[in-house]
Amino acid sequence: YGALVVDGVLAGLGAQTVNGGVGVSTVEVLDLADEEGIDILCISVHNGQALDYGKQLLQLAKDRNKNYDIYMGGKLNAILPGHSEPSDVTGMLKDLGIKACPTLKETVYSLAK
Repeated sequence: YGALVVDGVLAGLGAQTVNGGVGVSTVEVLDLADEEGIDILCISVHNGQALDYGKQLLQLAKDRNKNYDIYMGGKLNAILPGHSEPSDVTGMLKDLGIKACPTLKETVYSLAK
């Protein structure tokens, strides 16, 4: 439901949005972005997938010789090597160049810039 809320807020602010759905692979995300002519991606993640998903998106974009502004929100965590519990990976995502926004408010402010 979080993605629907984000979609509604962004649409309410005048953004044209394309909702790719739930459980979409990184290849499907970039294929859809290319089909729609989109270069700003807002991804909602959960279940500890943030870091791997972000890395995969960046590698695929590089392989395609494309540049996307990637915003990521939701539960920004992952189980890191040597850890048994999920860790916040917001800083690691930012270091990769992903605009990691743990809250909708932060996402909207970041997009407005």
